[in-house]
Amino acid sequence: MIPKYAHGQTCAHSTEEPNEELKLYKPCDDPYCYSFLTAEAHGGLTTVYRGCYSRKIVMHNIYKDMDNKFHNNTKWKETDNLASRPTCAQILSAAEETNGTTSMCLDFTYKADDLESENGKVEMRGRLCCCKGLNKCNEKNMWSDQGISQVR
Repeated sequence: MIPKYAHGQTCAHSTEEPNEELKLYKPCDDPYCYSFLTAEAHGGLTTVYRGCYSRKIVMHNIYKDMDNKFHNNTKWKETDNLASRPTCAQILSAAEETNGTTSMCLDFTYKADDLESENGKVEMRGRLCCCKGLNKCNEKNMWSDQGISQVR
């Protein structure tokens, strides 16, 4: 499959959730591929979303605009954590190309809602990996890949 963009590639597109079947979607074309990993900060199971970064951000903004206007689409809340991070272009700006691919991960922590904890929040860790170059360059990104930390 030839990518639709002059500068882009085909990205792996999937959802990996603990204790669930792996969900594979049709690969997508984008200038940037991403992997978004989340887990409880102290040893929880990892959830991984992979796909096309630009498309995901556009859909996030569309859903958020619809919710602001009609108050009937909260789907944007699922991707707000991703959308609030630096862009893939920013993350990759200082990364070096290796074997035709530029790749870098951004590590961060955040608090998520947890109905079972005393204060209603749980400490989480996250990782946004971005890449451009070879097709499906986001297919294997995990916690052990090279990364930088975001301090808030």
